[in-house]
Amino acid sequence: MAGEVIDLVNEAWPFVSAAAGGYGAAVLKASEESAAEAAVSWGRRILQRVFGAGESPEVLVSLAADPADADLQDALRAAMRKVLASDEVLAQQVQEMLARASVGAVGQGVSNTVSNSTIGGANIQAGVIGGDVTVRQR
Repeated sequence: MAGEVIDLVNEAWPFVSAAAGGYGAAVLKASEESAAEAAVSWGRRILQRVFGAGESPEVLVSLAADPADADLQDALRAAMRKVLASDEVLAQQVQEMLARASVGAVGQGVSNTVSNSTIGGANIQAGVIGGDVTVRQR
């Protein structure tokens, strides 16, 4: 189970770090309406599920103040692993959340994912396009 929990925390990490950087110390208390950006929103939900919506763990407060601190990132990962390793039901709930989370939402804190959509207009500008992409002109 320990290896599975480590994989789970690693899979959740892009969302969690986006939430910590996006919301700061209030990440566990932020309202659903204020979560406009997808990765931040998923990260907030994951953190609330793991730690509850009450008082933020000290490591999360510290990481919010300095999101680039690798030691604080490692400490938050360890705290998440400890909680998830002690509660298989919670770990399964987080796994299910990650399955619903949009893979395209993970990136530089920005989601530019468009899927199953038609974008019209004479001029459409796209920056970098990757993956399985089909562009048709009508």
